[in-house]
Amino acid sequence: MPPPAGLPNRSVSAVRKPVDVIFIAGTGRSGSTILDRLLGQSPDVVSVGEFRSFWSRFPGGRPCSCGEPLQSCPFWSAVVRRAFGSVEKLPAAAVWRTHVWFRRLYFPFLILPIKLPAFLRRFGDAQFRLLAAVREESGARFIVDSSKTAARGALLASLPGVRLHTIHIVRDSRAVAFSWRRPTVRGQPMGTRSLARSAFHWLRGNVAPFLLRFRSSEYVRVRYEDLVAQPGRFVESYLRRLNLAPADLGPGTEFELAKGHLAGGNPIRFEAGPVRIAEDDEWKEKMSRRDVLALTLLTWPLLLKFGYPLLPAQRRAAPVRESEAPSDQPASR
Repeated sequence: MPPPAGLPNRSVSAVRKPVDVIFIAGTGRSGSTILDRLLGQSPDVVSVGEFRSFWSRFPGGRPCSCGEPLQSCPFWSAVVRRAFGSVEKLPAAAVWRTHVWFRRLYFPFLILPIKLPAFLRRFGDAQFRLLAAVREESGARFIVDSSKTAARGALLASLPGVRLHTIHIVRDSRAVAFSWRRPTVRGQPMGTRSLARSAFHWLRGNVAPFLLRFRSSEYVRVRYEDLVAQPGRFVESYLRRLNLAPADLGPGTEFELAKGHLAGGNPIRFEAGPVRIAEDDEWKEKMSRRDVLALTLLTWPLLLKFGYPLLPAQRRAAPVRESEAPSDQPASR
């Protein structure tokens, strides 16, 4: 079954200039967007957010992190014109349909050093053109893609001319599952998952990067909890590792972030100005012991691998005395 038609005919394989992509791998609700933004503070790096969904977001007028719809964002409209000649020539629908189709067969590309077969090369060329245009339009040396998924990582690793640098970000499975139960994040509606589904996706999302490391020029793993405790320490160390200009974040946890042009990701991508980074550990207080035990039993092998305690120290909110609570309204949550 061939992929959908409608992709550009001209191949650019023969004229590729290598593109360096920092791919943030892992599972959702693990802090990938804030890591993406912090890396993007270096003048040598441009952050594009969860770039896998650009092809479906651009035609639908979804917002860029700068606040403009992607189609009217000066940066993204310039990128598309540079890559395809005009906004009208962007093969968004065909590329997105092929991307959905590719997700069915990505696994061999994740574990084997193979390139895309002939019938997928036009799809790969369109992906590469967009990446090359981002690099040229931004003037940056490296692109950060925080898509996280194994399929996206396998695709990037298989594109001729792409040098893949993988950061595997991990977070305690119990914290991730608690986060997936929240219907909103920073006031924005978000999808939810059951505990069992969260555990499954956490395991799958954290096993795949172990395989992707064999397709990457660089592989580094960082825990969310360590990152938010000392954001500048990890980011500056990683930038030095790749010989990139520092982000000058300093030793604290509050930073002045520019809006940038992230095409997708957590709602924190819209925040600009002073942003304070702190660990979200509300689960330690509000998650039931039964749920903590269930998730621990489901995910304990990787919890141990990543250095998390099987018996985490949980906090319990002190009960509010009747005399301390307002008599005419419920206590605030």
